[in-house]
Order: sequence, then structure tokens, then C-alpha cells
Amino acid sequence: MTQYSTEPWKKYISNIDEVMKKLHDASLLSVGITAYTRITPALFIDNYSIYAVKNSSDTDVMKEKLSNMYTLEDVDKKLADKVNGTGFLVGSHRFEKFIKSRKRKPTLIFDITTDKLIEVAKRLNVSIVGNKPETYEDVYLKGDFRSLMKESNIETVPNEIIDRESFVTISYEQLQAAYKDSVVVQRADKETGVSGKTFFIHSEKDLQRCQQIFTEDKGFNKVLISSFVQGYSVSMLGCATQKGTLTAPLQLQLIDVPEALHGVASDGVFFGNDLVFKDWSDEIETTAQSIVEVVGKHLYGKGYKGIFGIDFMYDKAEGKLYPTECNPRGTGSLLLHSLAALENNIPPIDFFHLAEHLHIQVDFDFSETNAALKKRAAFSNIAISPKGVGVMPMDLLAGVYNYSEENKELTFKGAAIALDALKDKDDFMIIDTVPYKDTVIGQQFPRLFKFIFPYSISKSSQEIEGRASFLIKKFSRALLSASNK
Repeated sequence: MTQYSTEPWKKYISNIDEVMKKLHDASLLSVGITAYTRITPALFIDNYSIYAVKNSSDTDVMKEKLSNMYTLEDVDKKLADKVNGTGFLVGSHRFEKFIKSRKRKPTLIFDITTDKLIEVAKRLNVSIVGNKPETYEDVYLKGDFRSLMKESNIETVPNEIIDRESFVTISYEQLQAAYKDSVVVQRADKETGVSGKTFFIHSEKDLQRCQQIFTEDKGFNKVLISSFVQGYSVSMLGCATQKGTLTAPLQLQLIDVPEALHGVASDGVFFGNDLVFKDWSDEIETTAQSIVEVVGKHLYGKGYKGIFGIDFMYDKAEGKLYPTECNPRGTGSLLLHSLAALENNIPPIDFFHLAEHLHIQVDFDFSETNAALKKRAAFSNIAISPKGVGVMPMDLLAGVYNYSEENKELTFKGAAIALDALKDKDDFMIIDTVPYKDTVIGQQFPRLFKFIFPYSISKSSQEIEGRASFLIKKFSRALLSASNK
């Protein structure tokens, strides 16, 4: 039960009917912890299913509107409460039983494929959509990505890599003498979760906190120290295909937004992105595209196919763009861009990703498609931290809300999962793992549900405008206040 027609895509893809028949005939199952981030293909492919861990208000809507939505919690709540990763999920007896119950074995889709997931897929005798670790291993870690940029003669933020043992004993005076200003510190040879992966050292207290964490974490050996750049955090999506690397527009990232933090440390936490915001020249946009194309060509040469993303820092004062890291997977900015593409009758990047991995020949006009994917749509989104909300204190439905500034009234307009439901300038959507009342909320996760707005909400990477700020504060205060009663 798809929501969008692919008929308008004939403008870009001459054999779209043939391609869609092959995609509809495939049995595709996207697997992971959360459900909504996997929704895009379900909106245009019939035989596409999602398997996630827990139920929430938005999985209820997805089950109603899409039908091919499954959760582990439906069959084993105790096991669902124990799941801590996709590897644990697919390795469970319940998931194996689910696969064996299918009339036709599905092709499993993962955000990022690990050796463990490949091993489990072999045991279950199913194929997968995903890139083998060896195809992206030389860009995955921050230190390795900086090395690739240097080899490609692409300027990065001034940086150096030192031993962890040397870093944890360095004094703030020594750091100041070496760098003359604030610095950004990250693990160079270890990838971690979103929380605690980036440290901004502006004071001796910041350094001491970082050193304590790095002293306790002995699972890495190298520390990446970069000059602090005052500017915008931005990113660009890429999709490596046989015709070249498709690219999206340069998107503003919302990082460490105070209204969303709830007291979490400002360690570079990603909360959302803004498709409209653009405070840089077309030349900067072209520079970003060329860098993404360099990385895409490199990855494709190693056998990597499909979606990846590059993060940048844009120094507006200096007019310089610095690539900082590569994410060889669907990034946090992918979902909104893809949903907006569907709304604007443009084939989303997910379509090309799936076709590449399923070896389906797509006859598309590369230039015209690439240009269409760069169209800036009037949407933005921001999540909030679960910090302080240990148990969901209220009933909150996933769907479209409307807040009238004139009447000061908040109303729920109805359940929804796609952007076509945002019909009024004062509408916004609450979506992406909206917990049921009394659900225990893990404090280790960086984000709770998100808000999607049909307009730009950003002033910078760290600051949002008045309407969005008011609404985020209104919901956050209600959640925190009810939680503390």
C-alpha cells in the first residue's frame, strides 16, 4: 500500500516501469532498532517491509497505513527490552523464527553492514543490501578519512594525531601554547556512539573532563586534535552509482541546540537538519560536491555502492569549507531529504541505493537527476534529548499538530507519516519513535522523537528561530515537568 506514484519519475528515468517491477517483485526487509528512519522505500515500493524492536505511536500509524511493519515486541517483549543493537536483534531466535516463517526469504537491508551481520545472514541463508566493511574501512575512522583527504590534496581543518597516553597527561597550558585557541578532540582510531564522540576544549575544565573519559576508555590508542572552527556544521549526501556519484544539496546540521539538549553536555550532538537554510555561495556548494564526488569515486572503486555522507565545517568569515568525516551509511540527514524528494516528485537517493545493490539497471539522465536532487525543499526537523524524561509521562500521538500563534491554541490534526500531511504554515509533525505513556526511556540514547516543520527553523547550527524554539520549549517543559511529579 504505497503512498507515492513513480509515474512522474519518467522525467528522469526512461525505464522506470521496468525498474519498479523488479523492485516490487523483490522481497525487501529493512532491519534495525527503530522503524521510522527506514520508511522511505515503503512509500513507493509494494513488497517492502520493516522489522524493528519496539512499538511506539508512530509504528501504530505505520502498521495502519503501510501494513508491512513488524516489531520484536509484538512476539517477545522481554527479549525486546534486552536488545542493544542490530547484531543482537538479527542473531536472536525470534528473528530467525520470523525469517523461517516467510513464504519467501527476504533480502535484508541494514544501515551499515558489519562482519557479524554478514555472518548471521549466511547462517539464515538470506542475501543482504549493504556494503562489506572492507569497502569503507579506510574512511570510517576519522584519522583515516583525514589521511585520504591529504592524499587527495583536499584541505582539512588543521589537525594532528597523538597517542592517547600523551594526550591524557598534557596540561591546558601546553595545549594553549601549541594551538593558541580552542580545539576539537576526537578518537582517531575508534568510532563511538553519537554521545561522547566529540569534545570542544574551550577551558581547563573541558580538558579535564575529556582526559578523564579518555583515561577510562582504553579501547583506542590515537587522539585527533583539530583547530576549532567558528562557523556552520554542514553535510552533503552522496550516492555512488555506476554512472557516477549523485549528490544532494549542502545541508545545515543542527548541533547542540540548547532547547534540545535538556542538560546533556554540548559534545557535538546532532539533532536535525534544515533543507532550506543556505548562507554560503554557490562556489562553496560546488566545492562540497566535488569533494563528495572524490570520496564517492574512491569508495565505488573499492566495491562500495550507494548512500554515504560527508560532514563539513564551513568557516563563513574565511570563506572556507573543511571536510571533517565520512559516514559510510544512511546519515541522520537522509530521511528528511528523501521524504521531501518524494513530495516533489523526484526519485529519492534510497531508490538509486537499492537499485545498485540489487543489480538493477537504471537508465537515468545523470545531470538532470543530480540537479533535481539538489532542489531545496521547505522542510526542517529537530529532535530533543531524552535527558530527564526517564518514563514517558503523557499520551502523545504521532502525527500532525497545528499551533496558532494568533489564538495560542495547539491542536492535533491527525495521524500521519509523510510530508504531504503538512498542509498549513502552522502545521508540524511529531514522529520517529514517539513512546507510549509509561514507557521507560533509555537515557543513553542521544535523541527522543523529532519535530518536522514545513519551513526553515534555523539561524545557525546552534540556534533556531522563535516559533520552533517556542514549540520545542513548550513540549520539553511539559515532558520534564510531568516526569518530575
